[in-house]
Amino acid sequence: MDTGNIMTNADITAMLSTNSKGVGGQSCRVETVVQEPQTNNDQYCVFNINSGGILDKSSRLKISVFKNGAEGQLPPITGVLAMIESAELKTSQGITIASTHDFGHIATCRQCFVNEEQRKNRNSKVLGTYNVYDYHSDGSVQIVDRPDNLQVGNGIANLCEYTISLEMLFPELFPFMLPVFCIADNLQLHITWSDKEATTGGRVVPQDNNAAGADYAALNQILIDNNSVQFVADHLYFSPMVMNRILQSTQGKSGFNVPYGDYQLVKAQFNTPSAGMARNINPGATTSGDNSITETKQFNLGLSGLSVRYMLMMLQNQGINSVPTTVALGDKGAEQRLIGKFGSSGTLNTNKDKLQLVVNNINYFQKAVDTPSRFYNNLVDVFGVEPHIPWGVYTNEQNYYQDAAAINTAGNSSKLNEISSTALVRTGGTYATNLPQKLLGGCLNYKGINFSYAHNNSVGTGLRIGETPVELSFDYNWSFENKLGARLLRIYSCVERVMNIHNGNITVDFS
Repeated sequence: MDTGNIMTNADITAMLSTNSKGVGGQSCRVETVVQEPQTNNDQYCVFNINSGGILDKSSRLKISVFKNGAEGQLPPITGVLAMIESAELKTSQGITIASTHDFGHIATCRQCFVNEEQRKNRNSKVLGTYNVYDYHSDGSVQIVDRPDNLQVGNGIANLCEYTISLEMLFPELFPFMLPVFCIADNLQLHITWSDKEATTGGRVVPQDNNAAGADYAALNQILIDNNSVQFVADHLYFSPMVMNRILQSTQGKSGFNVPYGDYQLVKAQFNTPSAGMARNINPGATTSGDNSITETKQFNLGLSGLSVRYMLMMLQNQGINSVPTTVALGDKGAEQRLIGKFGSSGTLNTNKDKLQLVVNNINYFQKAVDTPSRFYNNLVDVFGVEPHIPWGVYTNEQNYYQDAAAINTAGNSSKLNEISSTALVRTGGTYATNLPQKLLGGCLNYKGINFSYAHNNSVGTGLRIGETPVELSFDYNWSFENKLGARLLRIYSCVERVMNIHNGNITVDFS
């Protein structure tokens, strides 16, 4: 790449998009600035970002947490990401560049695309996650207990420090590097902390799952040490000639355009059907019948006039804002005790859920998606890589009516969609006697739809939505073991945006 004055805007865009230090053989200096928050309390914190150089995606939020007692631990899949409710990058004039709302949910989904080796050896220390699985020769799966040395410390004297990168806070804005030295206004990072209450399984899951009802609600909290919150910014400086050329590109007639992606969130609620669902005392001789109810939900997602690259969908594991049920009730919502509220519940009758979209007045799928394998393949297509989710954890397909002996014992205690005790087993550790590992089944049942014509998640390849809003139709099946509490469906649409930097001023619009 030529570093002289013939460097075009396309060259600059390519250079900033790579986020590789020293790209094209250019010299690069990295300056790290540790910043204290301008505002910081139990609800939110705000940082004014230094305006020098080019802001790198490795810049990170540093927080230290501790347990207010000995009863809780961070959710193994979400870790310290559960401490954040939302993140926004905006100017001091109030122009929002990127935002991620209900951050713990989308972050948990994206964590499932990280390979297990990195999750075990790096993220367990950087993010406090421990979503590591053991696979047995009989096909069963267990989640591995977090080692003692990776547990959150008890009391403020035993702080555990974690860092969350800008790339993780705004995954579709970065890895494009922001030339903040070209911006006259101050950039600000706004972080809203999540609710400290333990009742909804947000920041904390129990160390001992014998806790129930009021005991669960009284679990010790995991708290943030406000005095330790910092933003560690990495600013890159290329040669003076290159930096001057980047500045000149923002001072031309039309300024410098930065294409990127941002999430738009739509939430829709599922309520338990009013009709009763009794136990099925003779599962072998009865079909779903009146013990299983499939409801069709239809939603208008809007998105008119936007370019959409992909969608990620998740159904909150537990009834909304309710204490997780005791294991004795056998309700599927109790899986919240294992992974917290972050995840996505799959239906127990796996061939009963069905998904169809109407985009630009045409059915997006020639045939509605209605099998676990098709849902999984669509999820793989979003990022082009397979998520690291065991099949028995992604779907309940193999976990019900799997073992005739396990189903038919105990006489009339057999239920429709009975969970086989051999489907997901645990041979030892904390959960062996306190929590059936069967609750892992279908708890990470994410659904994805790729609209990119290039099928590579590249900027500028999204599907343009016309004047007619996108309509979503989703069939959800309720049965005896999946009957308690409302469910909240979150739909994250990655829409394409363009940021223009012109003479130090920023304007942001949807493409």
